[in-house]
Amino acid sequence: MKKINASSTKPEITAYVSETFGVELPDSMTKAEMFEEANKLMKENGIATFDTDAPSKPESSANGKAERSIKGYVIQIEKPADTSFEEFVCCANGRNYQVKYGEPVKVPPIVVELLKLAVIDVPDYKTPDGKLVPAHKKSRFVWGIRETIYAE
Repeated sequence: MKKINASSTKPEITAYVSETFGVELPDSMTKAEMFEEANKLMKENGIATFDTDAPSKPESSANGKAERSIKGYVIQIEKPADTSFEEFVCCANGRNYQVKYGEPVKVPPIVVELLKLAVIDVPDYKTPDGKLVPAHKKSRFVWGIRETIYAE
């Protein structure tokens, strides 16, 4: 299923949310409300929304020069309870990266993109009060960007 955007129709948004998250949106919702709910579900589950998928053009400053590009980030990843490893390891474009859990570490933008894509499927389940929670995706790691580093 393709991603949705602001020009998507109500049936397209309903189908996307149903197939991706297993959530049925009521027909009484407006298109704007459906789109807002879909974006909320995408953010909650670690899926990039259409706003962050498209590469943005550098904005011009007052003197007409483009803004600085992002060179890297300082991130921190919390250690998952289900691992005995002391670092997150990933490979992108033939390079290996290791990020020690629980410490701020400088990384290139590709590592942040890999963390955004690291999601797990959560199956349907019932809460203790009997409410059914539909299947959905969530971020595999608890992590955050502490600082953005720009090129000189």
